[in-house]
Amino acid sequence: MAGLVADILGSAEHAEFASSPGVAPATPDEVRALYRGLLGRPARTDELELRAGTPVGVSVLARELLGSGEHAENAALIERQEQAAAPAARVNTWTPDLAEWHVPVGEQSADGVSVCGRDGFFFIRGGTNASLDHHLGRGDLPTDWSAAWRALVAERRDSAFQAGVRLSQLVVPDKLAVYEDRLPTRLDPVGPRPVRRLLDDGIPLHYPLDALQAGRAGGETYLRTDSHLSMRGNAILHDAVCRDLGFASPPDPLRDVRFELRLASGDLGSRYRPRVVEAMHRARRSPARLVAGNRAETRAANGHVGTYCTWENPDAPMRERVVVFGDSFAYGDAEYQGLAWLMAQCFAGVHFVWIPFGWDSAVVEEFDADLVVCEMAERFLVRVPKAEVSLAGITGPAEDAEERTINPESVFDA
Repeated sequence: MAGLVADILGSAEHAEFASSPGVAPATPDEVRALYRGLLGRPARTDELELRAGTPVGVSVLARELLGSGEHAENAALIERQEQAAAPAARVNTWTPDLAEWHVPVGEQSADGVSVCGRDGFFFIRGGTNASLDHHLGRGDLPTDWSAAWRALVAERRDSAFQAGVRLSQLVVPDKLAVYEDRLPTRLDPVGPRPVRRLLDDGIPLHYPLDALQAGRAGGETYLRTDSHLSMRGNAILHDAVCRDLGFASPPDPLRDVRFELRLASGDLGSRYRPRVVEAMHRARRSPARLVAGNRAETRAANGHVGTYCTWENPDAPMRERVVVFGDSFAYGDAEYQGLAWLMAQCFAGVHFVWIPFGWDSAVVEEFDADLVVCEMAERFLVRVPKAEVSLAGITGPAEDAEERTINPESVFDA
């Protein structure tokens, strides 16, 4: 309104009107209207008394209010608010020089799952596993949860002994744990997170948090826009698992791999618009060859659980054969090369089965395994897997293939 009033007061028509004789002084109602319209507030009692004592016309009062310091301050405030509300120009990749145009620290994705941290690192904020709540030690867990994990870990060790294989029971640290210093705000835990509870209870899980944190000195161990590891991080994870399996000097899994850099958006950066991308290393050529798999079938059945992949590497420096029961951190394809894929670059044969921290005795026997890795991402520890899950039972033929679905609940205890 102030801009419109100023235009009217500055017009030739108004100048002619204001200079004509007999212009009446502003009435109390007009004074109130001008204060509210031009200054955005009601006129005070002392101001109304002043205008009654020294009456002036509407145009003179309007010019006075428009020229006041109060109006100038109000106008400047409105301009600042409009600028702040306007969408800022953004870049959809992070570099130090362009950081001020990146997604602001603390901004959440529209679905509330992802949040932007410092230096362009994105983190899981919400989701079905309530990972942030559990990371802070405030998530609800069943009273028998720790005891159930103790029993399961003992069961895995017994199964491995009976099968005559060496075993690694691996928990992959969350990005929240490895990059806590990059979170948008400091966290104030109220208790230990689930993995710490299990470790403090003496349950023998392999949790290579220190290795992944120390590895940051030579490069990022997690992707910025994804909840998963970088290629460097996966190589460190591979080394840690091999040592847990008893290999004192594991070979470099990336020695004979040829890479390319590709701009891609991870599972967290893709939740923003525009998508936030980063340069990711992807294998272009490697010694291991994929000889079997069912990813297309499980994808068509709306699932991940039950996916399997088999790699053979006759020239591998390690002659052992490995079965990996795990999740997306162990899976490997053209888009993401996880733990099982890296192991395939070093071992004669690797068979991955997408059953988190699972066990299938038939698979271990049929693949003639020497080594078994049971892997699970830290944020999934709130669920306790079943003692044994049959891959054949998950992936076997259905009466109506078009209506077949895979139930991920089938691998967890109720």
